[in-house]
Amino acid sequence: KTSTGKEKLIDLRDSTGSGDVDISTIVKVISNNNQEDRLIQGLSGRKLKIPSHWKNPSGNYHIGIKALKQIIPTSAFERLSKERREKIFEPEHRLALAEAQQRLNEHISKYPSPNEEQKLMREEFQSFVDALKEVEKKYNDPGAFLDCIVWNDGDTWIACIDTSEQGELDQCKCLTNYIDSHEFATFSAIDMVTYSVQIHHEINILEIVVAGAESTFLSNQIQNPSSSSSSSIDSSIVNNPLSIVGSSSIKLNDDISIPINQDNNRSNSYLSSNMNNRLSLPNIDYIQQLKREVDKLKRELINTQESHRQIMEQLVKEEQDIRNENLRLQRKLQLEVDRREQLCRQLSESESSLEMDEERALNERIKSFPRQQRTNSSQQHLTRSRTVSSPSSANNNINNENPSSTSNDFQRPRPPSTSIDASNQME
Repeated sequence: KTSTGKEKLIDLRDSTGSGDVDISTIVKVISNNNQEDRLIQGLSGRKLKIPSHWKNPSGNYHIGIKALKQIIPTSAFERLSKERREKIFEPEHRLALAEAQQRLNEHISKYPSPNEEQKLMREEFQSFVDALKEVEKKYNDPGAFLDCIVWNDGDTWIACIDTSEQGELDQCKCLTNYIDSHEFATFSAIDMVTYSVQIHHEINILEIVVAGAESTFLSNQIQNPSSSSSSSIDSSIVNNPLSIVGSSSIKLNDDISIPINQDNNRSNSYLSSNMNNRLSLPNIDYIQQLKREVDKLKRELINTQESHRQIMEQLVKEEQDIRNENLRLQRKLQLEVDRREQLCRQLSESESSLEMDEERALNERIKSFPRQQRTNSSQQHLTRSRTVSSPSSANNNINNENPSSTSNDFQRPRPPSTSIDASNQME
C-alpha cells in the first residue's frame, strides 16, 4: 500500500488467455446428510471436500480444470518438476523395480529348467522389469492438474483452486476479483508463484492471473518520479510477444498521460502513437466471442486427441492379440511336431523289438532239435557234396572197366526233404 493507505495495484488482468478456465460445468453436492461429508467430483476425477463454512444458497458449483504447466513460468515449473521427481516418482519407482527384479530372480532360481508355461511367466517378469527401466529413461512430468471451483455465496462470486491436489479445499485459499479484495495466493511453497483471479461468471470463464517475467509498467502519474511512492499505480504490464505463458496485465486508467521529451520528439512521438494503438482495444463483446471460439476449438482438439488416443489403444490391443495368437499357434505347432517325433521313435523301437523277437524265436527252434539228428543231416550233406563235386576212385575204375556203362549207374544222394535238414544245413 501507499503511504496514504491506498492500494498500489488496483487491478490485475491476463491479456494472453493462457490463464482462462472453462467453468461451464455445474455440479451439486453428492451427499449432504451431514455437514462433514459434503463432496463434489472435480473434472480431474478427484473427490473435493466442501468445507462446512462455505455458503452457497443455490447449491450450484461451477467446476473446471487447469494444467499448472500452462500458467506458471518455465523456471518455476522445472524446479517443481525436479522436486516431484526426487520426492514422489523416484522412491516409488525404485521400490517397484526392486520388487519386479526380486520376482524375476526367484523364478529363475526356482525353475532352472523351465517348461513352456514357466518360460512364458519368466518372459512376463522380464518384460515388466524392462518396462520399468524404460519408464525411468523416458520420464516426463506433465505437472499438476488443478481443479477449479467457482460459486456465489449470495453476494459475491468466489473462486477456489485445489492446490493440495487431494481435494482438501479447506487447505486452499478462496479468492474473489482482485479489484474487489486485492488478495492473492501461492500455488505451493516450492514454486512460490503468486496468482490472483478474475471471475467472468456471465461467460463461465475463470481467469487465473500470474505475473510474467517480461513486463513494462506505465504509470499515470510519472511526471514527478518522487511521488510514485505515495500514489496508486493504475497501470499496465505490456507483455513481451515472445513470452506468452504466465504473462499478465494490470488494468489501465482512462486518463493515462505520458510525458514527451522535447529533445527527442521523434522517438517519443513513436512511443505515444504505439501506446495509443495499444489502448484502442476492440469491443469487449468481440473479445468474448473470440474467447468462446478459442475455447470451442480447444474442446474440439481435446475430443480429437481423445478419439485418436482411443483408436491407438484399440490398434495396440489388436496388435497384442495378434501376437498372442501367433505365440499360441507356434506353441501348438511345436507340440504337434514333438508328438510326431515321439511316435516315430516309438514305431522304430517297436520294429526293432519285433525283429529281435523273431530272431530269438528262430534260434530257440533251431536249438530245440535233437543233436544226433542234426549230426546225421550234416553227414548226409557232406557226402552229397563230395559225390557231386569229386566222384570216388572205385567208381572211376568201374567206369574204365565197363565203358559201356552209363551215368545212370551213378546214384545221387537224395536232397534233404525236411525243414529240419534245412535248418541243420544252415547251422
